[in-house]
Amino acid sequence: MDIGGAELQRLVRVREKQDGPRFELVLGVAALARRLGDSAVTIEAVRDAAAKLTSAAAELAASSRAGAEKNEIVTIREAVQTLDVRTSQCAPRSAWPWQPPRPSL
Repeated sequence: MDIGGAELQRLVRVREKQDGPRFELVLGVAALARRLGDSAVTIEAVRDAAAKLTSAAAELAASSRAGAEKNEIVTIREAVQTLDVRTSQCAPRSAWPWQPPRPSL
């Protein structure tokens, strides 16, 4: 008799009935927040975070509890807009005016 396995199955069934956000989604958003809080964050990491947050907002909006999570969805979408504005202000490396000197042969 596997008591732990039975309890896990019960918790999965309860979670499915509640139809809340997946734990992976919540933990992923928390990890993004920690990574963006790092002082050495790169523009690529910010763009990746914006894409992941867009995906998270879409997943939340598609759930049956989207009405109850409206404020969270709006907050995530506003965060994505802020990140998009920040990244659009940064020119891509190919557009930088300074190029490193080429070694002479």
